[in-house]
Amino acid sequence: MSERDFKDIMKKIYFITFCLMCLFAANAYGDVPEANGVAERVKTVIIEGNQNMTFGSSPDEPASNLYALTVTDAEGNPISEEELNDFRVEWDIEGFKTENDQPGQYCDSYGAFIKNSKPSLETSFELRNVPMNFYGRMTAKLILGNRSFTAQKYVVALGNNRQPDSQVLPVGGYPTSFSDYPDTLVGSTVLIENHGQAQDVLFGRWIMAGSDSEKKAELRKDTNGEKFLRISAPTPKKSHMLAKAITPPTSLVVFTSKVRFHNPGAVMTLTSRFPFKSNVKIYTNPVTLRFDGHTLTLNDEPLSYDKRPAEIKTDNWYVVRLDVDKSDETCQVTVTDEKGNTIGKSERVKWKQGSKPDFFNIGFDDEASGTIDLAECKAEAPNAYAERYNTPVEKGVYQLVVTYQGELSAGYVNSDLAGYVLGYHDGMATDTLEIACPREILDLRIGADKLGVAKIADVQLTKLEQQEPKGKKKLLHIGDSTSAGDGSWARVLEEEYGESELADFCEFRNRGLSGRNLGTYYQQGKLAEVLRDINPGDIVMVGNNGTNGMNSTFEEDLNYYLDALEAMGAKIIINSYTPHGAVANYEKGFNHETGTFDSYRRDTYDVVARKVAAERSKSDPNYLGFVEIGKNADAIFNAYVADFKANGYASREEAAQAIIKCFKDHNHYNHGDLACHLMLYGYPSSSKPGIVEQIQSILSTYLLK
Repeated sequence: MSERDFKDIMKKIYFITFCLMCLFAANAYGDVPEANGVAERVKTVIIEGNQNMTFGSSPDEPASNLYALTVTDAEGNPISEEELNDFRVEWDIEGFKTENDQPGQYCDSYGAFIKNSKPSLETSFELRNVPMNFYGRMTAKLILGNRSFTAQKYVVALGNNRQPDSQVLPVGGYPTSFSDYPDTLVGSTVLIENHGQAQDVLFGRWIMAGSDSEKKAELRKDTNGEKFLRISAPTPKKSHMLAKAITPPTSLVVFTSKVRFHNPGAVMTLTSRFPFKSNVKIYTNPVTLRFDGHTLTLNDEPLSYDKRPAEIKTDNWYVVRLDVDKSDETCQVTVTDEKGNTIGKSERVKWKQGSKPDFFNIGFDDEASGTIDLAECKAEAPNAYAERYNTPVEKGVYQLVVTYQGELSAGYVNSDLAGYVLGYHDGMATDTLEIACPREILDLRIGADKLGVAKIADVQLTKLEQQEPKGKKKLLHIGDSTSAGDGSWARVLEEEYGESELADFCEFRNRGLSGRNLGTYYQQGKLAEVLRDINPGDIVMVGNNGTNGMNSTFEEDLNYYLDALEAMGAKIIINSYTPHGAVANYEKGFNHETGTFDSYRRDTYDVVARKVAAERSKSDPNYLGFVEIGKNADAIFNAYVADFKANGYASREEAAQAIIKCFKDHNHYNHGDLACHLMLYGYPSSSKPGIVEQIQSILSTYLLK
């Protein structure tokens, strides 16, 4: 073959290759010029679908929340998928993530968008049943050729929206503190509504009201990480209020707000009808707390403390407690600094006018302008329960025969452990129940039924004697999915218990539930079930209760659990969390150079558990010991990796990857049984024992006494 023939052949090959590449590019990327042409027609894109999502019937059965992207041209005519031809849509939700979750995961794996087999303007967010609340911003990015269009929609999913009758604010399912909103929502603004008809779904049905066209309430983040709403009222002689509709008080209501004043004229008010002066004939303003730049006045009466005028400084945070009592139409206010020191208080003063106030407002009066910050807000009606039944009792389990109408609940401890429901009746009816009383009081509360009736007609109590078990004592475990879910150590231990050395000591019952934390586990009555199941001398192991969210009362809640269990006659064991899986953002938990794991948790919930265990070890005779899971797991994993040849691996890295691959995410390790079995049973060359050996050591000491 001549050199010339060779060059001709190569030119043909190059030409064919070029054509094939162009054809491939056209198939892969579509007809870009045509797509850009369609893009020129696009004027608006809007997400259609419910703002309040629906949960599935169980943690395993998700509900389909359908959303669609509506695309219109300049004349408002819809553009169909066929007209769009070559396009794709990228869906996301900012904010639907739980504490310690990995970026990109929704609801700690409880929900996700479906993957369409072909481009579509429609999607479904599949959401499993979990008793948790999520607040987020959904985005849909329509990509046409070289152009893109983005639509946004605020969405919430309220899986734990129980609201006691005494709670006026916030609405059930929404946080008291704006710091509980995810950082991704910083910059979001409250819905503007001038007629009192609409309500903001994202921010707990607050609205920004008034005639000031420049008004807004925006979620911001302070330098210390605390989030708050900044209420801006830039235009004087206009009205501008952050407003929340409330049920008109019938007796005492206590409003507690954490605020920061910046400008004179800032007010907190109660009004009838929609603020501010929407209809003079029916509008009333019985209570007004006003900042004049130096101090506060309540209905024009100045606050004082220790015979001095109350000094209120701008740009400082204060906690304002405003008591409003409809029974005698009086009000009173107390102001403290962040440390709880009293700055000023008022006498109890009369309302300015008779009223049935149905709005609580924070903003500026008509003559003023400026900004005011709101970090927390709650309101309670201490006497809201139409019926309460309190009686001293001995600690123990009782048969309760109660005749009532409404929602019957018991066991209120604090805002997180806010009681649990025993039953509900629209008409008067009698229930026979078993109820555990871990404190020396029985506190029953009745919330209204759908007709507004709440009444207790009769209560009969009979204490049930706890029987000493004739067989083995029980070992019960309370935790979340990291210990009690499918493939986790407590679930696997329960399945393999008959072959375990622990079987000679006691029975084992896994009472943990996926997706719960200390608050939701309690409010769903699950702790109450455990308390009723305890016989004197049984052992309860508590741990793994933080990944699904913590409350500011987490340490108090954990101690309440332990005290309640002991009150029923149990001995207690505390355990640390399983380690983070060395995947995604937690990949650094495995050092590839040294071939070692260091992935035990340093998270607040694990730190608190260790602290409480250390305190109990010094003074609690019913505390048996601490099971170290996280740190020991690191040591056990490292011993297994170091012995890689004996375990059939070519290298440390290969042995480590066998462990890492068990973790489907940083919390759950059910993609294989190696990691779980190592945590449970340890490894021969490790100096640190596994879970079973630690429990066995604790029980040997206890049961042989």
